[in-house]
Amino acid sequence: SPIGNLKGEWSYYQPDNDGKYSSRDGKFQLETADLKSGYTIISQTIGLPQPIDKEILAGPYHLNSTAKVKKNVDLVMHLNSEADKVKLLMWDGKSYQTIASKVSGKTLMANINSLGTYLVVR
Repeated sequence: SPIGNLKGEWSYYQPDNDGKYSSRDGKFQLETADLKSGYTIISQTIGLPQPIDKEILAGPYHLNSTAKVKKNVDLVMHLNSEADKVKLLMWDGKSYQTIASKVSGKTLMANINSLGTYLVVR
């Protein structure tokens, strides 16, 4: 059988950075001092961690770090178009959890308190 390659986009941050983090496409952004003590990666995942019967508007983006999130982190996700009735979901390793968020135009804002895989659905 043929062997193929999959390429994914990711951003890598070393300790003692400025506390501002972004995916390579700039659509997933967060700001926190909590992750400055560790190595942090934001990656656009290849596929979903679990199938979902919803329209995906942004993501999925996986946030991982050797540092711990100690308090709420300001997250901003940029959508391709204005949308209403959207939900920010986070995969916790077992199921999707709904995270409280607000949308203004093409921008979703939320406070998150854990590492994981995030996506916006309708």
